[in-house]
Amino acid sequence: MSIISFGVGFFLFLFVGAAVYHRYIFEQLPMSRFAATFFIGIAPTAIISVILFKMLHLFEISPLLGIDPHVFTPLAKLGILMSWGFAAWWFIIALFVIAHYIRRLDLPYALSWWAFTFPTSALAVASGVAWKVSNFGAIQTFYYGIVAFLLVIWAVVLAGTLRGVISGQVFAPSH
Repeated sequence: MSIISFGVGFFLFLFVGAAVYHRYIFEQLPMSRFAATFFIGIAPTAIISVILFKMLHLFEISPLLGIDPHVFTPLAKLGILMSWGFAAWWFIIALFVIAHYIRRLDLPYALSWWAFTFPTSALAVASGVAWKVSNFGAIQTFYYGIVAFLLVIWAVVLAGTLRGVISGQVFAPSH
């Protein structure tokens, strides 16, 4: 089932990703309350890293579908590092976009800020996977940094949500 889901998700990412890239490059930035949605692009390739890691272990245990683990392992490791690299690149670009919103526009708290958390969590797990398969010190450093960032962003978003729920602000119409 994971292999089938991987195939579906991979091609959806290619097709939907093209539309998203087009939107980000040729259109205006979304309203500031949707700024956090730039982080959503991190999740697909981060999850691909995790899926490849799980498949790596699956094929080590049993050569399902006639796939030789000696052939699959180096390819999976390359795929893990490549997809993780894309997710890490997207994270850095998303930080620049968020910095642009903070400096030039406005970035008020909105429930859409939860979009900071899941993709960052996926990147944290993928960073751990990439570090485990490569044993590169730079990826280890990135892993520790992204986990620290995740803890901070979770705390900030949770505090904003609680503050908004207590004040009733999150239930007010945004227009």
